[in-house]
Amino acid sequence: MTLLWLVVVGSLVIVLHGIWFGRPVLHNLKYSRQFSETRCYAGDELEMIETISNEKRVSVPWLRLEAMMPSFICFSLRFRHGY
Repeated sequence: MTLLWLVVVGSLVIVLHGIWFGRPVLHNLKYSRQFSETRCYAGDELEMIETISNEKRVSVPWLRLEAMMPSFICFSLRFRHGY
């Protein structure tokens, strides 16, 4: 009987976790991408600044961002945290 309650409570926790952190967690999540220059030529250096902001009380436990860029663009990664 204890095992049955463990399965029921565990399933309930998983379902509630999916409802709480599923698609609704993406509401009020803002994303923007900016470049330091409006034009560039071969060999020029510029910065691409991506900003993600969470404008709600619920934290986002995990987020994956994918961006499609042409393969000939080379990036060097530098992170700036806006804390």
